[in-house]
Amino acid sequence: MKAHLLRVYPSRETPPREQQLAWHLARLAAEPLFPEAPVAEMVVNRLIDDVAVAALNRRPVVSARMQALAHPRPGGATLLGYAPDRRVSAEWAGWANNVAVRELDFHDTSLR
Repeated sequence: MKAHLLRVYPSRETPPREQQLAWHLARLAAEPLFPEAPVAEMVVNRLIDDVAVAALNRRPVVSARMQALAHPRPGGATLLGYAPDRRVSAEWAGWANNVAVRELDFHDTSLR
């Protein structure tokens, strides 16, 4: 496991981006991943349990997706159910995709 040493900065002080949490998370997300069999099996279980696609036409999800689509960004993030070349701001994609994932999730499983 890799340890990342981070600290909190006052708002008047901005650290170099390489020392910011977002930078560390982006590097982590971009690393190639070769999960062991038990980890890969759990990923499959999470995908099976994901009800986001079933929620795409529900009002809260439609609203969140329209909000995201109002923030197009070349090279940005994707929205569930849209072609991969349709990109929006990562913050808005995260919002819309999370609304879709959570809309029909009635906490029927424990992800431990």
